[in-house]
Amino acid sequence: MNKRSHLFVTEKIVKNLPEEKRSWVLHYVEDFYTLAHNFVFEGGLPSHILYERQLEDYLKEEAVFSEKENKPAMSLTATIRYLRENHEKYLIKAGNFETDICYIYKAVQAVSS
Repeated sequence: MNKRSHLFVTEKIVKNLPEEKRSWVLHYVEDFYTLAHNFVFEGGLPSHILYERQLEDYLKEEAVFSEKENKPAMSLTATIRYLRENHEKYLIKAGNFETDICYIYKAVQAVSS
């Protein structure tokens, strides 16, 4: 497999993850929905770094988030399924900061519920 982005968050990994590592999981989920971390990104390392810096600036200046919806927590299996299915949808629309932020926000909500 030669794709630059894979969802390695499996039930085994997450179940054995210590509490203090949750931020690591969230960071990985965020990267999963960041254009520069996906095989559809056509730039090299300098473009990757630039994209992430611009995305961070966009987050600070432009992004608007609504309150978290009060949804019942999903099971681990359902969360992983959601992330995989949502990522397929993301790849079709990937290409700008707004799309990245929208999908990152939804994914982080799913993982942290």
